[in-house]
Amino acid sequence: MIERFILWLTLDLQIVGEFAFWAALALAAWGVLAALLSASGETGRARRFAESSARALSATALLSWLAVAGLAKALLASDLGLAFVAGTTTRNLPVAFRFLALLSRPAGALLVLTAFVAAFGAIALRRAHRASEPPAPVLSTLLTGAVLSLLVVAATAGPYAHMATEPADGTGLDSAWQVAAVPLARLLLLVAAALALVALARMLAGAPSRRWAFAAWGAGSVALLAALRRSLAGPPWGLLEWIALAVWLASAVVEYRRAGAPREVRALVLVGAGAAVLALAGTALRVDQRLPLASSESREVAGPLGSRWRITSEGLSSYEELNRLVSAVLVDVRRGRGRTRLARVEWRQYLDTRGDIIAQDIPVAGVVNGALNTVVIRLAEEPRLDGAIFDLRIIPLFGLWWVAAACFVAAAAAGLRSSEEGAA
Repeated sequence: MIERFILWLTLDLQIVGEFAFWAALALAAWGVLAALLSASGETGRARRFAESSARALSATALLSWLAVAGLAKALLASDLGLAFVAGTTTRNLPVAFRFLALLSRPAGALLVLTAFVAAFGAIALRRAHRASEPPAPVLSTLLTGAVLSLLVVAATAGPYAHMATEPADGTGLDSAWQVAAVPLARLLLLVAAALALVALARMLAGAPSRRWAFAAWGAGSVALLAALRRSLAGPPWGLLEWIALAVWLASAVVEYRRAGAPREVRALVLVGAGAAVLALAGTALRVDQRLPLASSESREVAGPLGSRWRITSEGLSSYEELNRLVSAVLVDVRRGRGRTRLARVEWRQYLDTRGDIIAQDIPVAGVVNGALNTVVIRLAEEPRLDGAIFDLRIIPLFGLWWVAAACFVAAAAAGLRSSEEGAA
C-alpha cells in the first residue's frame, strides 16, 4: 500500500527528473558564460550578467535535486528500463535498500554531489552579491564551472541511460550496501566534499572562506567516524570516498594553517589528533585468531594487553527474508568476569525474484563495542548445525576514534562560532 501511494504521488517525477538533468546541464553552461561576461564590459551590463549567473546557478540547484528525485523514483518503482536501476536493484529488494542504491554507483553519487555543490554554491554566490564583494565575478565563474564540470562527468556516467530491452529482473545491489548504515559514510563525505569545493572556490576568488571550510571540516569528521564504523563490519572505502576524503583533508589543513585560527580550535584539533594516533597504535596491537566452535561450546582467548576473553557459540538458526537466505549464529562475548555481550553474525545468499542466487557466501560481521576494546566476529565459512568457524579480531583503543571525531566536530563548531563573531 505504501509503495503504491509513493508511485502514485510521483507518477511523472521520473520523466521530469530526466528532463531536469539535461536542463540543468544547459543552464550551468549559460551560468558559466554569464559569469565570464560579467567580468568585463560596462557596469550596468556586467551587473545584469552577474545576476543572471546567480539565477542560473540557483535554477541549476533546483533542477539537479529534481534529477535526484527522478532517479530515486525510478529506483523505488523498480523501473528496469534504466540501466542504473537494472544494475543496482532487483524487484524483490526491500524499499529502503532500493532508495539507498542511489548512492551505490558513481552515476547516482555524482548526481547527488552535483546537487549539493549547486545548492551550497548558489547560497555562497547570493551572499557574495549581497555583500558586494569585489571578487564576485571570479567566484561566480569558479562555482558555475565546478557545477558544469560535475554535470558533464555525471552525464558521462549516465544516470538516465536507457536499456535496449527491459530485463526480467536486475542484477542486484552490492551486498556491502545491505549491511547496517553503509551509505551514511558516503553521503556525509559527499556533503563534506561539496562544502570544501565551495570553500576552495571562495578562497581562490579572494573571498572569506573560513565558515565554509569549518563546515566541511565538521561534516568530514562525522563522515570519517561513520566510515570507520563501517570498516569494522564491511569492505574498505571505494575510490569515491577516498577522493571526497582527500578534498576534505585538503580544506581542513589549509584552514588550520591559516593565521589567526582560534586558540580553542587548535587545542581541540591537537587533542583529536592525539586520540587518533593512540587509536592507530591500538589498531597495530590488534589480535586476530581463527576460532572453530561447536554449538554451545566456549573457548577462552588471549586478547591484547593481557586481557582474557570467553567466546561462546549459541548455535545456528536459518531463515529466509525478502531477498536473501540467512544462516545466523549468536555469539556470547565476555571479558574476564564482566557482563556478557551478544554479537550476531550471519552468512547470506542473495536471491532475485526467480529464486536464483545473485550473490552467495556473504559474511556479515558482529561487533561488540567496549570502553577499551572492540571485538569483531565474522564467519570464516558457511556454518553447520554442529558448529562454525569464526574469524575473531580484538582491537584495543578503537573507541578513541569516536573521541577524535568528536574533538574535530567540536573544533569545527568553535571555528564557525568564531567566524560568525568576527563577521558581526
